[in-house]
Amino acid sequence: MTTRAARAEKRPSFSFLLKVAPAALATLLTGCSNASQYEHFTWLNRIPGFNRLDHHLGVTFWGSSVRHVVLSLIMTAIVVLLAQRAFRNLRDAQQALVPSDKPNAANFFEIILDAAYGTLKDAAGEKYARRCLPLVGTVTIYVFFSNILGLIPGLSPPTDNLNATIAPAIVVFFGTHYYGVKEHGAFKYAKHFLGPVWYIAPLYLAIEIVSHLFRVVSLSFRLMGNMIGDHKVISAFLGLTLFSYIFPVPMYIMGLIVCTMQTLVFTLLTIVYIQLAVAHQEQ
Repeated sequence: MTTRAARAEKRPSFSFLLKVAPAALATLLTGCSNASQYEHFTWLNRIPGFNRLDHHLGVTFWGSSVRHVVLSLIMTAIVVLLAQRAFRNLRDAQQALVPSDKPNAANFFEIILDAAYGTLKDAAGEKYARRCLPLVGTVTIYVFFSNILGLIPGLSPPTDNLNATIAPAIVVFFGTHYYGVKEHGAFKYAKHFLGPVWYIAPLYLAIEIVSHLFRVVSLSFRLMGNMIGDHKVISAFLGLTLFSYIFPVPMYIMGLIVCTMQTLVFTLLTIVYIQLAVAHQEQ
């Protein structure tokens, strides 16, 4: 009997769990309620008067904000510094031909541009791979670094704002048509929008115009939506006080994958649009 009583005393009491559970649940819910603070907080909010700049400047068009402009400038400054560092490594011809055994900015940009060039070459041929690489490479670097900026604690991605995503989409839209006109000529390229036979030309033209305009919508809204969702998920887990020291690591890994995948999707669609613009009918 004494042994049974001792074992009963060692077993966890349900009354203890009932006392602890409400406190744990309250902590969890408090963390969830604080998630919105992580979502909307950036270090820019610490600048006196920064949150009132939108009101003072009258920035209300399409959800514009000074925040995404400043974040885009920060991203541009980072890219320029890395590009200068990479160019410094390429000044020496011997050093440029022999890749470094250590990771550096030159190797990073070489990986991105080599992948973009190879995909362009397979899709549109070597001629347009060389001609379109500046456009495709610039768009790729812009989207990737804008996405990655949101993984830095205290910052958010500029691409969670429609203005920051529709800008490269419009550049791609006009760029693809520019390459199409340059390859076929204005008259022949315009004929592609009229279809194979004259009696369905008006319908064909309307469908083509809508489909080409929706390329801008597709590129911009897809990127913006995915980056908003990714940032909200990371912010939500950072707001969970109980798990804030456990979950950020896998969440940031997932965020890195999302940023890379969205850059890949934007780049591949850009290459597809260029390939469709420069391709001949027999192709």
